[in-house]
Amino acid sequence: YLIALSTIFCIFSFAQTTTSWKGITNTSWGTTTNWTNGLPSSTNAAIIGDASFTGSFQPTLSAASTIKSLTIGGTVASNLTLNKAITVNEGVTINANGTLTHGAFALTVKGNWSNSGTYTLTSNNKCTVNFGGTTQIISGSNATTFYRSAINAGNTVTLSTNVVVNNLFTINGTFDPSTFTASGAAGITIANGGTIKVNTTLFTDNFSFSGTKNAVAGSTIEYLRAGDQTISSLFTYSTLKIGGSGTKSLAANLTNLRNTGATFGNIQLNAGTFDMVSFTANRTNGGT
Repeated sequence: YLIALSTIFCIFSFAQTTTSWKGITNTSWGTTTNWTNGLPSSTNAAIIGDASFTGSFQPTLSAASTIKSLTIGGTVASNLTLNKAITVNEGVTINANGTLTHGAFALTVKGNWSNSGTYTLTSNNKCTVNFGGTTQIISGSNATTFYRSAINAGNTVTLSTNVVVNNLFTINGTFDPSTFTASGAAGITIANGGTIKVNTTLFTDNFSFSGTKNAVAGSTIEYLRAGDQTISSLFTYSTLKIGGSGTKSLAANLTNLRNTGATFGNIQLNAGTFDMVSFTANRTNGGT
């Protein structure tokens, strides 16, 4: 009897945390009759494209919202249009027959991002995806092309697929591309407290942006491949960190390390060999 009650309670609890789009009334996200279990919320995950989608209306978000997680596509081809800001407390999954159409508002994701479908931008091209969790992975069979993207402070984002950013990429936390490439027409800014990790032989194999490259005072660029690497001269470094194994070699003279504070302008040799070849890595004051 106790086991039966426990099982019923678990099933009931699960049902209370998930709601599926039916699309039977109109396109409005905020219409309760379009959903199987009430509106999505911070504790209620949204599924768009399972067998419950029996209507003809694709959803449009027209009021700011916070939801638990978001899944698009699956049994039924589905397209969610974002016309207001949304925060997703867990992950976003775009399946092969799913489409997320992003308007000129911020999408904040606190869990993993998986795109095996279509992520598309509206013509105004002012939309931003903020990664606001603690530990997040960007994955999927399709490389996502973001317009603007930011990694929030205190967060580590790791790639398991390539990404493209075409306007501005701001790193306030830690960005680890692993062996994949972040590229595009964007400028890249590593903010005070921000860190990027370089895991490939050449910096441009991990980071290939044609816009302005800015590592502000208090930022860190870390070379940590298990093998030889060439240290890029594309940045004016604040903290240059060397780890992994093998030899990390300068390809050219570095611009004087940033010295806007007594603790800026650092070089940390944690492992491996730092070979300056015939080049220089100078600062005018401060640093260690």
